[in-house]
Amino acid sequence: MAPSGWTELYIIFKGKVGSTEKTAAALDPLRLEELRYTMESAGSWELLGNILVQRTVEGRFTCFQFPSAHRNVLERTWTVEPENPQIIQEFGIDPGQDLLIVIEKF
Repeated sequence: MAPSGWTELYIIFKGKVGSTEKTAAALDPLRLEELRYTMESAGSWELLGNILVQRTVEGRFTCFQFPSAHRNVLERTWTVEPENPQIIQEFGIDPGQDLLIVIEKF
């Protein structure tokens, strides 16, 4: 159950695949697993690759990395707290460069 003011995000993803030699066998039959992540109801968000970033009402960024057994990626969560959240107009992410882009208004 999500806390008051929060909503649960349900994500279905492919299960553990294993090594590349076993990829075809692992996908037949397709095994699905369910991952639950609780998000704040308010605030903008962006999902790219295996990274979900949500800007909270307070202005901080909550980041969630979805796990992948196939790519040996662990699940993790972290928070970025900008110095002046009130001047942030927009944000974007580029997981390939481990980059959070913040556009500020002057």
